[in-house]
Amino acid sequence: MSKQPIPAFRLTSLTSNRLDVKTILKKLDGISSTLLCRSLGSRRELANSAAPTGNELREICNWLKATDPSAIHRRASQDFVCGTGEWVLRCPEWRAWLDSLQQCLWIHGIPGAGKTVLASYIIGQLDEMCRAEKPETVDLFYYCHFSHNQDESEPFLKWVLSQLCRRAKLVPAGIQECYNLDRGPTASDLLSGLADILGRYNRVYVTLDAVDESEDRSKILSAIETLCTDSRFNKLQLLVTSREYSDIETSMKAIAKPLSMSNEFVQSDIRCYVSTSLHKDEYLRKWSRDLLDDIEESLANGAKGM
Repeated sequence: MSKQPIPAFRLTSLTSNRLDVKTILKKLDGISSTLLCRSLGSRRELANSAAPTGNELREICNWLKATDPSAIHRRASQDFVCGTGEWVLRCPEWRAWLDSLQQCLWIHGIPGAGKTVLASYIIGQLDEMCRAEKPETVDLFYYCHFSHNQDESEPFLKWVLSQLCRRAKLVPAGIQECYNLDRGPTASDLLSGLADILGRYNRVYVTLDAVDESEDRSKILSAIETLCTDSRFNKLQLLVTSREYSDIETSMKAIAKPLSMSNEFVQSDIRCYVSTSLHKDEYLRKWSRDLLDDIEESLANGAKGM
């Protein structure tokens, strides 16, 4: 089954989803903020960013990044089974996030539910959408992983910032100063630099996978909260995945729209996958239809989003 394209941005969803007045006003405020940022963009970039040469830009971006998540993304993408994952595109929570009506979407599930593979699928869909949009609309990703043995908050911020600098061919002045002084940037430096470079973009989608695998989760949860509550990051749309741990749940429910991987849309995908697999197997096809139906029902109901 081929991947379904993500619906384009549309203001008609403001009426079709019966949003309340507060949400509509927030949407309109976001539009006006975007227009204002565009009008002031040139002056802001000149004041807060520098345009290094090609070689220097590469050196700064390589110096800035601490952890490259690309290998994890490639492995997760290879594990993706065509026809699965499309359930997320049918969820109203996804559509609201995609239309920037909700800044942060939190997808959570039990161990083994396939969150990382789902994240890789979502990243692929966002990449297709952003390529069809203006260059100022981009998508980025970061995968936390237990093998990193680290607090992932600063590596996450460094990776996102380095990618945005590389694409914009600009480096925020504060980050340039850190590089010139050979001083590692603090979390505050990274957030300030990210706020500056976002002025070059219309919208930035960031997928952050497996927050639960970060050491000292309080720091990365604090960084997520800042990105979702500080007006400097209004252009950033953040999608987070994790297991269902109490500290993460407490933090995320205050700032994000939760989306469980155990839901009616997932169950439909699981049932379809199980049914197809059972009827493809030459040995199982010899069994009675009633027995196959019982097996399908048991597997689908017992999957719990896996």
